[in-house]
Amino acid sequence: MAENKKKGDWGGAALAVGAVAALATVGLLTVTDYVLKLAIDRKQPAMPKGLMGRVNSPEGMPSNEEIARAKQWVLSQPQRTVHIRSRDGLRLVGHWLPAKNAKRTILMMHGWRSNWLSDFCMAVPFMLENGCNLLMVEQRGQGASEGKYIGFGVLEQNDCLDWIHYLTDHLSPHMPIYLDGISMGATTVLMVAGHPLPSNVRGIIADCGFTSPYAIISCFMKTGLPKMRQDLLPLLNVAVRRRAGYSFRGTSTVDALRDNTKPVLFVHGEADTFVPMAMTLENYKACRAPKELLLVEGAGHGLSYLFDTEHYQAMLLRFFEKYDH
Repeated sequence: MAENKKKGDWGGAALAVGAVAALATVGLLTVTDYVLKLAIDRKQPAMPKGLMGRVNSPEGMPSNEEIARAKQWVLSQPQRTVHIRSRDGLRLVGHWLPAKNAKRTILMMHGWRSNWLSDFCMAVPFMLENGCNLLMVEQRGQGASEGKYIGFGVLEQNDCLDWIHYLTDHLSPHMPIYLDGISMGATTVLMVAGHPLPSNVRGIIADCGFTSPYAIISCFMKTGLPKMRQDLLPLLNVAVRRRAGYSFRGTSTVDALRDNTKPVLFVHGEADTFVPMAMTLENYKACRAPKELLLVEGAGHGLSYLFDTEHYQAMLLRFFEKYDH
């Protein structure tokens, strides 16, 4: 009897441990699914408070009313909606705003869970006035473009290459083209830098880009999602591969920049708490092509142009003048 009781105790303990392990696994998978949906799904779950860090900079920023007027002004300008088909069959949307007496064309890529109008509206008048045709695209999985998932630049780099080919097919071969991205858009254009590019792609503007999907997801989980377990990262990488067909470890801007031959203007706000400024500094260090660096004191994530417009515009004009020919 005593022996049977002992066996029963061990059996009960084993069942209890198994139940706890099963619950822990279910909990881990639930958390993984939530983080993955937050990162890549078109339909975004509830955003945790504090994930974006301090995105608003202090004094010196345009008011909400000024930004709203800028958006309306952009929408009122002569423009054309254009489309391409991605390599995996998605219909991607862009907005073409031609400049009078155009000197160059800028291909503009917006950021993660943002849009072309919000990210670029304040810069559009300056760009058009200074002879820049603008092609502002809507990234896959966002806005009017098709796609279930956001690719953190890994998928979007091929879309960017296809948009470049669209421009070279429709423009004079002598028209200078620049790639311009903010946040995930900056990461996208920096990943593209590792590919062979047409000779009339003269330069890249990368504002507050990150170094890799894996690095920025890790950063999110340490700062914006501090209660999340860091050991979820390998599981997340497996899950994103199964769900969306790519890897968070698949591509690095640092690796791409070692192969890059195009001049790059790197920009980052020193008060950015979403994408660490250290990532732009790492990208800058890795870049072997001609490069320039603008760090804007006091500017939060993606707000350098708004926070120090005059300096930013002067850097852009010098960059264009230097590499247009």
